[in-house]
Amino acid sequence: MTGINEPPKGYLSEESKRKFTLTAGILGAAFLIGQFFLPMVMMVGAVATDFSDFGSDISYVYPQKAAVWDDTLYYVVRRRSFGQEGKSAAIMQVDVGLKSEPKEVAKIILPDVSLLAGTDRLWVISKKETMFVMDGDLRTADPGTELAEYSPPFLYEGRPAVLERWPTSLVLATHDGNGWQRGPNLALTMPDETCDCGFSWAKAVADESGVHVFLELGSTLYYGIWDPTSDAEVEWQLVSGAGESWWPVLDNGQPVVFRRLSRDEDSKIVGHRLEESGWAEFFNGSNTPSCNISAFSFHEPQRYLLLAGPGYGNELKVSLLKGPEIVEEKILGEEVAEVTEPPVDDFGRTMFFVMIVQYASVLLLPLLLAIILSALMRRHRNAKIVAEDREAFQASITRRAVAQLIDVLVLAAPPLLGVVFASSSYWPYGLGAVEGFSGFVLASTPALAGFALSAAAFFAFAYSEGKWGVTPGKWVARIRVLGTDLQPCGMSRALVRNLLKVIDGFFNFMVGIMVVALSENWQRVGDMAARTVVVDARGSSTGA
Repeated sequence: MTGINEPPKGYLSEESKRKFTLTAGILGAAFLIGQFFLPMVMMVGAVATDFSDFGSDISYVYPQKAAVWDDTLYYVVRRRSFGQEGKSAAIMQVDVGLKSEPKEVAKIILPDVSLLAGTDRLWVISKKETMFVMDGDLRTADPGTELAEYSPPFLYEGRPAVLERWPTSLVLATHDGNGWQRGPNLALTMPDETCDCGFSWAKAVADESGVHVFLELGSTLYYGIWDPTSDAEVEWQLVSGAGESWWPVLDNGQPVVFRRLSRDEDSKIVGHRLEESGWAEFFNGSNTPSCNISAFSFHEPQRYLLLAGPGYGNELKVSLLKGPEIVEEKILGEEVAEVTEPPVDDFGRTMFFVMIVQYASVLLLPLLLAIILSALMRRHRNAKIVAEDREAFQASITRRAVAQLIDVLVLAAPPLLGVVFASSSYWPYGLGAVEGFSGFVLASTPALAGFALSAAAFFAFAYSEGKWGVTPGKWVARIRVLGTDLQPCGMSRALVRNLLKVIDGFFNFMVGIMVVALSENWQRVGDMAARTVVVDARGSSTGA
């Protein structure tokens, strides 16, 4: 029977139990919350610091917003300032011969703009406002009706025009100097075999014969001539696959379309021309990693200006074509004033470093908690354990945490090394080297071998722990696992306590740490189920 003044089991006194239990509970809750919020705080801080390093502005160049007017290429650089609302844009110009450097023409404050070469002015068109450049000045035109989602602008009968996108039709809207006026609509009545394709987008160019409309339906590109003054249905022709990006032009009345084939970094841009026999490829070249393209033609037949840009950053690849040949090629954008491009590679490296530090901090938090609780337990807990004629001293949580960390590294090393080796050039059977399931097995062999070795080590650890009470980590930390009778526990009980680490390991072993700190016999869940204790090997159990 417990004496009246006998302290609670595992504690020095009733007061020690009260203080320790309260302090340990508060610490456990604080560290658990820290595991959730510390990684987020580190990520936000890293992103803010990294973006502040390269400046307050980020720029975007869209080839689709450009125009060629009066032998000069005009394009738009959109700027977004971090920490500030709104966006601004700059209109840049460079001669089409690519002999000069780009310079800024005007600054505009519009959310999204497209440029269009008019007969006597350069139009600047957005959804809500229309402007134009004339005699070197940027002027505002009455926007009239606000545009719906619209195609890139084109000239129709000498006036700016767009195709507004509606669910089942395209509406021709023209600007008459006083605002946008909606006119005829083009019903999208396609051939039966294409009626189930989703309408993606439309682009158009116009001349005396009508509006040359190019439609992307699904992944297929179609072409037809539409006469807005007539009720006649459009006869659609299959052009080709739409590719990743495409752009139509008229070459002295002859329809031409350029396409970037895919998202691959070395994807080519190809050109197709409508001939009497149908659409034929005439240009194949200009490898580019850029996503977006546009093109312009000149009065001289088969002379084109091809633009390609990623949409992110201020670089614009400009190629001057003469038929199938690239005559001149240049990268524009390095000298754009006041526009800075984020160091994407540095940003990626920073995020990788932050992820490593985040994971390390999440692992170190439980270790720090173990150190603090160990110090408190030395003040408030009774470490002595007695079983019949044998006695020992409980191992501190810090030593147990160090041992666990070493064992995890030993078990994780084989599969990690296997994955690294399988991904390296030293393994000749990487993914894709051999087709089919057998190829996948060959590619995964080093990793599978690593996992098999790790599984074998797990059972070897259980055997060693059951017979001698140690694993590599416990041997380094100088602690031992014994049964509650302070005798070797045997492999089966050692296996049970190790399998139940899936429970103790919740929240990076914070569950196990708190259970050890608060239980009478310093046991985690696995120890309770297997009837084991972990003792300090420096003072091995001896006869009483």
